[in-house]
Amino acid sequence: MKCDGCPGHSFDEENLHVAPSANHCRILSSYLLNMGMGESVVRDMLIADIRGLLDLGAKQKAADLRVVLECFISDYPETRPAKSSWERMDREFLV
Repeated sequence: MKCDGCPGHSFDEENLHVAPSANHCRILSSYLLNMGMGESVVRDMLIADIRGLLDLGAKQKAADLRVVLECFISDYPETRPAKSSWERMDREFLV
């Protein structure tokens, strides 16, 4: 599904339970500036930032970044993390 706040970007409704906002799209745009280093590097940056925010107890900011990660993966599906890594991140959100 196309993201109204992000022209040219889409998101997977099945994995993402909220529609990305314009703010999510601005954040995604800032990460996309690093695409010269490769898609997997950008994905890893997002995941590292989510984990860092969770370690700091900033669950809402981490949740926002998770939306950004889902948008990124919708646009670059080959970057989807391994299932075990994805499940571990989901468990971290529930703590």
